[in-house]
Amino acid sequence: MYRIISRKALRVIGLTSIVTLFASSLPTLVLAENTNQTRQGLPGRRVAAGSRNPEVAIAGKQLTALVPETNLSLTLAAHPTLFFYVPKSAKPQVVEFVLNDSNDQLIYEKTFTISGNSGIMSVSIPASAAKPLEIGQNYHWFFSIVRNHDDRAEDTFVEGWLKRVQPNPNLISQLEKVQPSERVAIYAANNLWQDALTTLADIRHSGLNSAAFEPAWKQLLQSVKLDDISQEPLLENQSFVQQYSAIPSVTKE
Repeated sequence: MYRIISRKALRVIGLTSIVTLFASSLPTLVLAENTNQTRQGLPGRRVAAGSRNPEVAIAGKQLTALVPETNLSLTLAAHPTLFFYVPKSAKPQVVEFVLNDSNDQLIYEKTFTISGNSGIMSVSIPASAAKPLEIGQNYHWFFSIVRNHDDRAEDTFVEGWLKRVQPNPNLISQLEKVQPSERVAIYAANNLWQDALTTLADIRHSGLNSAAFEPAWKQLLQSVKLDDISQEPLLENQSFVQQYSAIPSVTKE
């Protein structure tokens, strides 16, 4: 007698295959960063330094940007999403995100209040408030915890760079042939850190079969030496709006 495999079982088998695919692809991301991607003379700080404000001294992890060690993240997205680990605070705190172009001109700025919970939060650059990132341009971002509005020297902050790259026809073809969840390995293999991270975060945030993707999430963060925050929870926040179901089109010169 033939055994009938349920749709649910098939989904589980499919998810297991996807996670295995992630595991085999992530080392490629590390190799590409170490051999080809350099800082290009761009300053950055993915882990916050100390502050003059004594309230910062809550034991635990520091404010951290989820970016590669180079502090330069690559993306295909015109309006990408960035991620930050925020440490626990005794009270709600004000945070500020600023995005400038390579000429230090303001592209987008957002200030909002978050709870005192620790975890990983996202900040999306909305199409309604900012023009699309230009392909090939470097954008300088800052993310700060504002401790004292009257003395910004007390801020705790991280900073880095974001670059939108031109997708080639072969990459677009690869992305078109797979489901959104399977694109993570393709993004990682092509050094598209921001897109790989956002796609995985989107899956985890949705709650649908998210547990099956936790090993891939942890391995992706560990591949850029963010082991200490790889098990931190994703925080619920209104800024998590970026969806990676669409495939970017090839922009003609």
